[in-house]
Amino acid sequence: MSVAGALLVLALGGTPKVGDTVLAPVTSVADYGCFVKGPGWEGLVHVTDLSWAKVRGTQDHCVKGHTLELSVLKVVAPGRLGLSRKARLTDPWGLAAKRYEPGKQVRVRVVHVDEDGATVELEPGVDGRIPLVEFARGPFPRPRDFLDAKVVDVDRESRALRLTPLPSKGQVKAHVVEAMKDVGEATARFNAQADSLRPVVKKKQSPGDGAEALDWQAAQLTEALGRLAVADGLTAEERSTVEAALRLVEPGVLPVELERLNAMQASLKAVVGLFHVLELRFKPAEQRRPTTRGL
Repeated sequence: MSVAGALLVLALGGTPKVGDTVLAPVTSVADYGCFVKGPGWEGLVHVTDLSWAKVRGTQDHCVKGHTLELSVLKVVAPGRLGLSRKARLTDPWGLAAKRYEPGKQVRVRVVHVDEDGATVELEPGVDGRIPLVEFARGPFPRPRDFLDAKVVDVDRESRALRLTPLPSKGQVKAHVVEAMKDVGEATARFNAQADSLRPVVKKKQSPGDGAEALDWQAAQLTEALGRLAVADGLTAEERSTVEAALRLVEPGVLPVELERLNAMQASLKAVVGLFHVLELRFKPAEQRRPTTRGL
């Protein structure tokens, strides 16, 4: 039976079975998962079945009243189901194994450090390891730091990546012009992802793996804003504008909420509005963008 057919049967009061796809609103959220309820049944989505990416908190993926598309994993008892949101999302390792070949240079985010090295995130749901010995020539990273790294080895069967760090532009104070460029590019990517999710969020439906993609774009935007905020030459008012945007973006954007998206994008618009002023002050005349003012 097709997904549409299964959903129609369930909407008419059919009994869900293993393998079915169901749509159901979130009724409550707990540390170990979230509960949903359908016609004549209720179910639990365990925290391990919420996402392929690292789940920092259940509330990041489940919002009371929002509708989730879920797969039925098991029937625990009559009218009680074990469900998975992750099963309805794209497994990021499907493409990652081909995308991250040995030798490829990538930008990664540190998610965990221990006595053996650092666990880094290449994209939502795709992690790698940098052994401790690789940091012998440079500073040891902290969680949430961004690093430039190179893929050394890929083990497709165990879904494991080994990397080595490269000299990172994030380790030195950025020039204003370079930081502006990075903020502009990161803002464009963030806004494109946010705009694609806006219709879904308005309907109070789960944005699926688009939410993790938005949070990843926000993490990269946070880094770029942070480097612009500490760049030399900004006035106190300009620095305050950048820091205001940084405070909104820094905690991440899960769960995706319309009011917060609007506030973030408005703050980013104010930062981008500074760019023409900063160009006049810091860029050589021949490198400035052409303008039609005064014509």
